[in-house]
Amino acid sequence: MAELLHDSSLVAAIEKLIDDADNFLWLVSPYISLHQRIRDKLISLTRNKPWTEITVVFGKNEDDANKSMSKDDVAFLKELPNIQICYERRLHAKFYASEDAVIVTSMNLHQFSQNNNIEIGLRFKSRKWLETGTEIDKQLLDYFENIIDNSQQIYLKTAQGKATFMGLTQRYDGSKVEFDETESFFRNKDFTGKSHKFFKKQPERQTQEVTAVVSPLPQTGFCIRTGKPIPFNPEKPLCAEAYKSWAIYKNPDFKEKFCHKTGQPSNGKTSMRNPIL
Repeated sequence: MAELLHDSSLVAAIEKLIDDADNFLWLVSPYISLHQRIRDKLISLTRNKPWTEITVVFGKNEDDANKSMSKDDVAFLKELPNIQICYERRLHAKFYASEDAVIVTSMNLHQFSQNNNIEIGLRFKSRKWLETGTEIDKQLLDYFENIIDNSQQIYLKTAQGKATFMGLTQRYDGSKVEFDETESFFRNKDFTGKSHKFFKKQPERQTQEVTAVVSPLPQTGFCIRTGKPIPFNPEKPLCAEAYKSWAIYKNPDFKEKFCHKTGQPSNGKTSMRNPIL
């Protein structure tokens, strides 16, 4: 079932789509100027789920690509752990997707569009829409997958790691830059980008081995109340003993003692709502 979005509800839906992404995130927009809220969402996503495969496609302004996306935005995106950045000179469509939802819209991923324009969009939302969606859902996927596959790659960085338990979990061990043509692209000189297929876009076609690569256990975490080592999971940052105590009042903003990610003292700056410094 499609949901009509406009103006602030459209912006909120794109932010939620980023929040809920797990296996992959597509951001397809001719013009990109990242609002700070979008940057914050991407930072939060990749901090908690560095295995999420992010694909950004922009376009237009073939003679001066800086008019479509600034070097500052490119530099920010290049810091994310698992991302490919692509260029399609004919791009005019705007499309945002994860395995949770799809948004087809008039709005560029651009601060001016978000703050000033009258924009509209449709969201197709289903947790496994790729498997259970209608024929139009599958056509949307195929159409935009074709755009991505035939765009020119200018940057690729992949998350590194290794299986830690029967091939079913993964520890995040940093990232590796596989391809970087951003400097030559923005100088419009000796650019060698080409069509490519790096990330699998359709989770329903993934093998169990690929699923293992994106399983949510990047590292050991720490109980935010006791400091004891526990599995890293920002949604469950308390050990069993501490959780029983917290559950009496269930205050998500109660000040805790440690950072869930590092185990360092937080001096009351962490909580169930915000377990990481």
